[in-house]
Amino acid sequence: MKNALVLLAVAVFLLSGCAQAPQRNVAAPKNDLASLEQRTKATPRDGDLQFALGQEYMRHARYAEAAEAFKKSYGNSSPIAETWSWHWAAQAYERNRQYDAAITAQKRAIELNPNHAENYVFLARLYYSNRQYDETITAANQAISLQSTLWVAHHYLGAALGRKGRYADAMTSLKRASELAPNEPVNYAQMGEIMLNRNAFSEASAYYQKATHLAPQDAGNYNGAAVAHYRAGRYDEAIAFATQAIERVTITGLGMGFNETASGYMLVLSVHKGAPANKAGIQAQDHVTEIDGKSTQGMDSATFAQTARGAAGTQVTLTIERGGASFQKTIVRETFVDPIGSLYFSTRSLSYRHKGDAARALEDAQRAMQLAPTDQNAIFALGSAYLAQGQNEQALKTLEPVNFASGQLVKATALARHGKIQEAVELYVGLNHSEINVPIVPIAKDRTAFFQAVKPYVREHRERARSLEAKGQHGEALAAYSEAMQAADDTESQEILSACFTLVRRNPALGQMSEEARKYAIRSEVLIKEGNFADGLVEIHKAIKVAPYIAQFYFNAAFIHGETKQYREAIRNMKIYLAAAPDSPQARTARDEIIKWELMIEKGK
Repeated sequence: MKNALVLLAVAVFLLSGCAQAPQRNVAAPKNDLASLEQRTKATPRDGDLQFALGQEYMRHARYAEAAEAFKKSYGNSSPIAETWSWHWAAQAYERNRQYDAAITAQKRAIELNPNHAENYVFLARLYYSNRQYDETITAANQAISLQSTLWVAHHYLGAALGRKGRYADAMTSLKRASELAPNEPVNYAQMGEIMLNRNAFSEASAYYQKATHLAPQDAGNYNGAAVAHYRAGRYDEAIAFATQAIERVTITGLGMGFNETASGYMLVLSVHKGAPANKAGIQAQDHVTEIDGKSTQGMDSATFAQTARGAAGTQVTLTIERGGASFQKTIVRETFVDPIGSLYFSTRSLSYRHKGDAARALEDAQRAMQLAPTDQNAIFALGSAYLAQGQNEQALKTLEPVNFASGQLVKATALARHGKIQEAVELYVGLNHSEINVPIVPIAKDRTAFFQAVKPYVREHRERARSLEAKGQHGEALAAYSEAMQAADDTESQEILSACFTLVRRNPALGQMSEEARKYAIRSEVLIKEGNFADGLVEIHKAIKVAPYIAQFYFNAAFIHGETKQYREAIRNMKIYLAAAPDSPQARTARDEIIKWELMIEKGK
């Protein structure tokens, strides 16, 4: 999970007006699904009937079958009708999260009608959902070339550019989208995400708040504002926004999703785990034929929803049809939280933890785990809450599955406090430090807590190094300094590096590269030549771990960080290089690169 705890749900934007191609002009027969299935079996080449069947499968959330029906529906019809058949097949595959199949179907629709801009927008959306961001950019640009005022094309272009780390270009596209559609909240939410990634927390909060004004019931935007305040260390504001998010996913009712069908009755599409409908045994694909004695035939979804709602503790009776049998269920309405609320409880828990309210942090983390027991954010919040209460062993057990850097940083602290300092240091050394050396206040506090927990380790190795140095055992002293360096905070790291570089300048033979360090350096060089900067960076940092006194490693690491747009880390490593080798022939180049990287940070590149 990149750049610390990502508390924002990665949204696949199902935008109004997005790729809504003109509807195929087919009047759906007034038959139920079973009847449609029978008729299509009898006349499988009837394209209009196949299309109607596909639509009915969509209403029943049977998306794979819907896709197959749509693919069969063009029959002997016109190319335009075939276009919409493939387009609807793509929509069915998308609903089923079969993005590769959806992309293939939508490409076929585009082949048949290559001049329809919204077809390319829908393709961009599919690529974005499939995390193919370069392809998203290409498809969005194609849509814009056909219809430059299509705001949603600019939206997906901006969203994909943001995922590629091209933040300035992303903001340009998203601002254009917001100019074309000033009342669309998703544009402001996406700009909020871009600002979060740029660590511009005040700007991020402002964009998310704009989105909340346009869509006051969308809980995700409140959580976005909460995360922005959390990362800035403004915990009271974070708690307030997270609370508003929780309120918007706290529901009083039955807890089920439903849809109208061709039969005229309501179809249950989904049932929230733990909600009243779930407790009563209601299942997806049940038909609700009556509600409180009123037939649902011909009732629209809004009317059904209004009838199903009511005060907590009141009852509603549903007549259910399932597998040919009909029965009644009387359900007591309850207040419950949608499972997405786990994310918002996690945000609030972490905010309480850093504010110093360990009891509330634990309470919210436990709520988050109840709603989503395998969610990384919930696990991290609970483990962190246990650590805040001094329950180190419980924190360790809870944090075991956490796989992102800031979570493992907290786990390392738990190890150290539990007396396993060597394990803590080894875990810390193996982290991706570009994800924890960031200007995010709670992560900085967690780094400080780790350094405090391992101070005895650093002190022991520094004292040993000084003793060895006094005895003239310079090689052994350098090794001891290197061990201390692994778990030292920024201030001590500078002091230790200074001692290392002084030793090497006095004894140049000490600066010889060991075989192990050489291995990592060569591996890094090969990977960089192949264009694999991420793995090349890992290898050069392994070299630094083995031999932190070799200045050239920092120079190389700085350039790799620069190529991957991690400019702050690039600057930090280059400054270490200059401290080690101020008179090097490369010193002027190093200083110039720092100036360039500082400019890139200013420009938000």
